Amino acid sequence: MPFFDAVAQVARQQHGLITTHQLAAAGLSDRQVRTLVANGVLVRRCRSVYALAGTPPTWDHDLHCAVLASGPDAAVSHRSAATIWRLHRYRNTSVDITTVRWRRRTATDWKVHESLSLPSRDVTVHRGMPITTPTRTLIDVARYLPPRRLGSMVDDAVVRELTSYEDLHLRFVELARRGRDGIATMREVLEDRPCGTVAPDSAFEMDVFNDLRSLGPDPVLHHRVRTTEVEYVLDIAWPEFEVAVECDGFRFHRTPEQLEWDDQRRNRLTLQGWIVLHETWSRRRSDPRLLLDEAGDALRSRGADLRRRR
Repeated sequence: MPFFDAVAQVARQQHGLITTHQLAAAGLSDRQVRTLVANGVLVRRCRSVYALAGTPPTWDHDLHCAVLASGPDAAVSHRSAATIWRLHRYRNTSVDITTVRWRRRTATDWKVHESLSLPSRDVTVHRGMPITTPTRTLIDVARYLPPRRLGSMVDDAVVRELTSYEDLHLRFVELARRGRDGIATMREVLEDRPCGTVAPDSAFEMDVFNDLRSLGPDPVLHHRVRTTEVEYVLDIAWPEFEVAVECDGFRFHRTPEQLEWDDQRRNRLTLQGWIVLHETWSRRRSDPRLLLDEAGDALRSRGADLRRRR
């Protein structure tokens, strides 16, 4: 079959899938397509989409099939996009697609979201599929998440330089409208993260910071303290009360030189009047509330009024 190489080349770039339009562009008639299906060369996957026989049925395969069936303006979005971008360990095997046009069907194996605005700047290509950008994905997926979880995903995306707080604020203002699902949740998250907010250094630091915010007084990230000899940067601090928390991730504190520097740093900060608490990944896993109790006691000893948030 002289046309098969062209068909296979297109399908290989689309997780083994090809549309009826692409088959016609490769020179196949409807009759030839039916023959390929009858001979087991092609398998009909969904409306106007076929798969090469033997293509493994992966989740990416299902996503790409949904995108191809939904038309040229469609893109992977919402929960599916958040999973692909790996936003703070988010995992969901739903198949979410957004398109600006959709011919409604009585039943599909995926969720189709219609949008009045899906410009090209909101869509990119990742893993061979059109997908909403991390900025657009975070705004869209807000409808499915509580504020705390969404906030962690926003911070993770900023730490990994997938987006910025500034970009999120700008796009949110453009997309926000009364009645749009998730807008209230994203607004709450962004109110806590104004433009210019310092991003955490790691997902571990981000998790600790978000937990400590529940104590009441707002901590700050990367507070600078000047001693007589050197300036230190504290991971998380309440400057007014001179209380700080250091997130001792193994990646950044594993060498003997770093451990010695940490000890020297701790001593100098103590002499300056600071209470410096330390949190490790293993300790957090065994008892995540231990640090909250310790930080609360330290803040109370400095006169802080603790009114825990939900």
